[in-house]
Amino acid sequence: MKTEITRLLAAILGVVACAAAQDVSPTMLGVKPPFLLAFGCFAGVPAAVIAGLFADALSGMPFGCSAAFFAAAALVVRFALRGWPAKVAAAVAVAGAYQLWISLWYGSHATSRSFAGALLAAAVVAPALYAAMRIARRWIGIDFDRRRA
Repeated sequence: MKTEITRLLAAILGVVACAAAQDVSPTMLGVKPPFLLAFGCFAGVPAAVIAGLFADALSGMPFGCSAAFFAAAALVVRFALRGWPAKVAAAVAVAGAYQLWISLWYGSHATSRSFAGALLAAAVVAPALYAAMRIARRWIGIDFDRRRA
């Protein structure tokens, strides 16, 4: 019971910290760094749904559309090839796909600049967040998901 509560509190704290970081961060090529998406990809499907709901609340999109995409992204990253390069590369590719997903909901066109901005921002955020989560798993003892990456 204690480990389940610890895992839940760590996931909630991680989502709130990533939401705050994403909200106050500057835009790069018209796109904010995808802290919530990267956290959701690496922390598992339940945390991805919570992160998606936070992303919907911050962006003004219809409630639940990002949650569905984040859950699918978490499954893609979970079943990606083993090892950190494949998981980080999958998270970066998912960030580009998320930018296209946003353009479908808003009815706007996804310019190559915003798509490149999403890939560039994810290329910076995803490895750093993956490393931070690995450190939390190894040194602090917090395991966001029962699987091992």
